[in-house]
Amino acid sequence: MRLEGKTAVVTGGNSGIGLAIAKSFKEEGARVAIFGRNPDSLASAVQELGDGSISVQGDVSQSEDLDRLYSEVDAKFGKVDVLVANAGIGEFVPLDAADDAEADSQLRRQNHISWVDLGNDNWYTDYNS
Repeated sequence: MRLEGKTAVVTGGNSGIGLAIAKSFKEEGARVAIFGRNPDSLASAVQELGDGSISVQGDVSQSEDLDRLYSEVDAKFGKVDVLVANAGIGEFVPLDAADDAEADSQLRRQNHISWVDLGNDNWYTDYNS
């Protein structure tokens, strides 16, 4: 198995494409952490994934939730080897109607700012810090 002993985090891993990715990683031997907003679908998905998987409820646009994701994955699995930034939503706002706060919010919801540097102790970095 190509991912034996590796840890993967999949945002939006509680349904759809994210869950399919998480299942694929499990089939390849990875420990998997899924992250999503819906507690019911998270519980169902982690049960489907089975042993060696955890779920963390939260929103990728919220720094506090990402901190908790990091803490829980680190406590359970340690080092993250693979991150799939699958979660994201979008709202359509005319460019001339978007102020700085709206633009920042849009980028966060689309996962462009919630990025990862696996070489750091804290494996995600808030763009604004």
